[in-house]
Order: sequence, then C-alpha cells, then structure tokens
Amino acid sequence: MISKEEFFSRVIYSDDCWEWGGVKNKQGYGRFYFKGKQVAAHRWSYEYFIGKLGGLHCCHHCDNPGCVNPFHLFAGTAQDNVDDKMKKGRHQFKDKPLCKNGHKFTKENTIVKTNNKTGGNYRICKACRIEYQRSRRRTGIDKEYQRKYQAKRRLNFGPEELEQERKRLREYARNRRKQALQNLEKMIKGDGGEN
Repeated sequence: MISKEEFFSRVIYSDDCWEWGGVKNKQGYGRFYFKGKQVAAHRWSYEYFIGKLGGLHCCHHCDNPGCVNPFHLFAGTAQDNVDDKMKKGRHQFKDKPLCKNGHKFTKENTIVKTNNKTGGNYRICKACRIEYQRSRRRTGIDKEYQRKYQAKRRLNFGPEELEQERKRLREYARNRRKQALQNLEKMIKGDGGEN
C-alpha cells in the first residue's frame, strides 16, 4: 500500500504535466494500491486536491493519461468524455468519416454505443439504422419472426393446453375490441357534450 508521501514521491513534476512515475496500465494510466484497493492515480489526485468524483469520470484536458496534475483534470460523465475525445480527434474512428454505405458521421447522424463485453465504443449510422428497420418492416421479417415464435410456443402445448391458449387469445381479442369500442364511445360523447 502506498501513503500520500509515497504517492507524491512517485510524481515527476514539470511546469506542464505531472507525470506518474509508478506503475501504468497498457493505456498509460497510473495505478497504485491505496488502503488495499487498486486506484487510478489521476482519480486519486483529483479527489485529493479538488473533491470527490462520485460516479463521474476523471478526464484529462491535456490528453496525457499519465498526467496527475489536478489542473489538467476535470470531472464529467461518460458522454462528456466521449464528446471530448471526438472533438479533439483522439477517437478510434478519426480516419473513417463515412459509414460503409457512404453516409457522413456527423453529430446528428451518429449514435455512439459501448460494447458491454470489451468496454470499447463503436458508432452506428442513424441513416443506415433507419433504413434497416424500414426494410425489416417492409419485408415482414418482424411479423415472420413473431409467427415462428408463436408456432414454436404452440408445439410445446398438449391438446388441453393448446385449447386453453386458444380460449385465452380469443378472450384477449374480445376484451381489446370491447375496450376500443368503449374508448370510441367516450370520444364521441366527449365531442358531443362540448358542442
């Protein structure tokens, strides 16, 4: 475990960035153990000099992951961090201004998502996504999937269970029609009462 004195003895001071002189991970961020837990050096520095981060990210103005200078750090959300790196051109897609179908990756046409397994970010072209969803609706892929799913469920039923399922579906359809008629009558009465 490292104490505050040891932390500051591992910092290489300069007029600009304070470089972490201890262990770094493969991305270049300083790491050390404090009170039995592995801690990011830049987060520790921010919390020591400025205040608690809570659930926020600790981002660098200087884009130097090894820097622990508190004046180069700021607190922000994950989206703030992504926006900062996109604005500065440090993102992994900086050399790919177009999607595979030729649409420009602009702020309005881009969805940035995080891969749950790897933690990396990836982009989705909104125009391509909309076209894909339209094509699924046009070709009836979603309806076909629904039919296959329902057919699969029916195969798992015995004769009595199948009859019960049919009754349940008929009753459900009856109730939906009844509810729609009641709503329509309310609308008509509501319109007639106001005139």
